[in-house]
Amino acid sequence: MPHKVMLRMVPLKDCYGTCELRENKRFGVFFLINISPPDTLSPEAMHICRETLMHEYAHAMSWSMASTEGGHGEAWACAYAAIYRHVHGD
Repeated sequence: MPHKVMLRMVPLKDCYGTCELRENKRFGVFFLINISPPDTLSPEAMHICRETLMHEYAHAMSWSMASTEGGHGEAWACAYAAIYRHVHGD
């Protein structure tokens, strides 16, 4: 990744996660991934949290690889597939 990736757990109203490209004096250019914390520590809630993190990290990767501005295009699909294989071993 050409930029730092920061993770923040923050309640989100309309989704499980977001990925934003940001810049400030302290950190320079970085990706901020926000993940809505799970309501419980159940296996299902942890699965959703993990899958959301993978989804949002794929946005950061695709933004970096193909300047896609984070959409769900071909670059995102390739990045998500690579992350999925790495995490799940498939």
